[in-house]
Amino acid sequence: MKNKILCFLLCLTVLLGLVPVTARAATQISSVSLSGLRYPEAGKTCSSFNAFTTTTKGITFHDVVWFDRTEDRFMEDGDTFSANHQYSVEVWVEAADGYAFKCVDDRTPDITATIDSLEMEVAKAYEYKAFAMVTLTYYFPTIPPKGWLNSVNLTVPAPVAGQKPSYTQLQADHCKSSNAYFNGNTDENMKNGVSWYTGSYDQLSPDTGIFKEETVYGVHTLLFPEEGYSFHDNTRVYVNGKLAEAVWDYGNFMSVKYKFPATGKNSHVHTPSDWRTTQVYHYKVCTTCGDMLEEEDHKGGTASCVAPAVCSVCGYAYKEANEDHIPDAAWTACGVLYHAHLCTLCGAHCDPEEHRWSPRYHSVGAEGHAYQCADCKGYDVIYPHVPGPAGTPGAPETCKDCGYIIAPAAGHTHTLTQVAEVAPTCTEPGVNAYYSCSGCNQKFRNADGTDPYISEEELVIPPQGHQISNGWGHNEQFHWRNCAVCGQQMTETEMAHELQDGKCTTCDYDSATPKDTTPKPTEPQTPKDDSGELPWWGILLIGFGAVIAGVGVGVVLVVKKNKTKS
Repeated sequence: MKNKILCFLLCLTVLLGLVPVTARAATQISSVSLSGLRYPEAGKTCSSFNAFTTTTKGITFHDVVWFDRTEDRFMEDGDTFSANHQYSVEVWVEAADGYAFKCVDDRTPDITATIDSLEMEVAKAYEYKAFAMVTLTYYFPTIPPKGWLNSVNLTVPAPVAGQKPSYTQLQADHCKSSNAYFNGNTDENMKNGVSWYTGSYDQLSPDTGIFKEETVYGVHTLLFPEEGYSFHDNTRVYVNGKLAEAVWDYGNFMSVKYKFPATGKNSHVHTPSDWRTTQVYHYKVCTTCGDMLEEEDHKGGTASCVAPAVCSVCGYAYKEANEDHIPDAAWTACGVLYHAHLCTLCGAHCDPEEHRWSPRYHSVGAEGHAYQCADCKGYDVIYPHVPGPAGTPGAPETCKDCGYIIAPAAGHTHTLTQVAEVAPTCTEPGVNAYYSCSGCNQKFRNADGTDPYISEEELVIPPQGHQISNGWGHNEQFHWRNCAVCGQQMTETEMAHELQDGKCTTCDYDSATPKDTTPKPTEPQTPKDDSGELPWWGILLIGFGAVIAGVGVGVVLVVKKNKTKS
């Protein structure tokens, strides 16, 4: 009987082993969308342009690599961009667990990629297998000598029924409208680079055109940058504060079209949104229709070596902390090689220059003599004095190189001159009053010459240090204390405003409360399983259930058979 039960369980196990179990296939990624594209700026480090983001599920950023196409070399993190150079950026993205990039074969990816809606080149990262990683490359135009025109704001008179269109030349910062595109040929419907058209694209004549009622009109203009400036693929153009259709031609002009609302048509009253931000500007839109209502570049605040620049309107930190040091006016010796202006914020050496040594040695007291810099008054390597002839009743012993009195004349009597005290400041030391002997250079505390200073350090009066005032200074972003003695701003007391009803609760600053419109990070979502297959644990539970059911059936049959025999 036991053998029959064991045989039955063995057969059931074999049958379960024949049940097909399908492995879960990886989710295919066929497109990638990135954002955060910023065009390289001369003098800025390449690593400060790496803030890319994505909404594509199943990928993570692995690395960002910049390439100088002009010099044909890869860039290091601290390298800076140069004008008249062309660059490309290569973004390495990796597929997360359970995902894979779609491919044609083992060498060719079958995906598309964009960054801020601009096409990127896709390639396989060949040191990785099974398309776990791909590279996405974007090629930038050559950096113009004077800079990019990232946004352009035009003011165009809106169409009014019964009036003639305006063909006045349009101008904005570092660009203006022109017919230069036609290379001397004339377009009879364009004047000063401006033309008007109806909603059906019928052009109006500059001589006879009149706006009609209940009609949609659009303006078309050709914008050309000033010499040294350039547009690019991501340049935004606004007409009366609203985003226009703009296409950049690689001949370095921008074709701009914008349609106005129909003339004489009543429209709803716009409801403005809170400030919304990008890296370059902030804006408001109508919460009902989505029209752009206000837009302007970030302003206010100053980025420094210790803090970013914060927009005074929307509160967005639009410029990162940089190397814009605030150097002290005085030169400070930085060893024997050079001197520099020290940054008052972080102490960095600014505008270093080589010392301008004196043509002869200067005495450094009893220690010796050295060349002295004409700018910072620092000393070169100090050498010992070189004694001259021994002192006589009429002359002291002096250094042959610098004239320092090594020993007074024989039978010397001090001839003292009083030197007034130099008062210390908050940051600089002072000097005690003393009496100086013209025959031996020795310094005394009293006019009798009986109480000498043993060392130069005894003459020094330490700096007094700043005394923090009770009142507050402020700007649009911060408030701080000043020194009550010298008026210097105490950077260690600087704090951001805490506003209530537009007024700072600490200082006298009074302004509208800025909104924090920085996008909040979204929680990552677990990919949904749409494969329609049972997970491994479901198959395992079914298998165990079948085994238990089989054992139960076998037991019942055995019991019945025993009862029948009895």
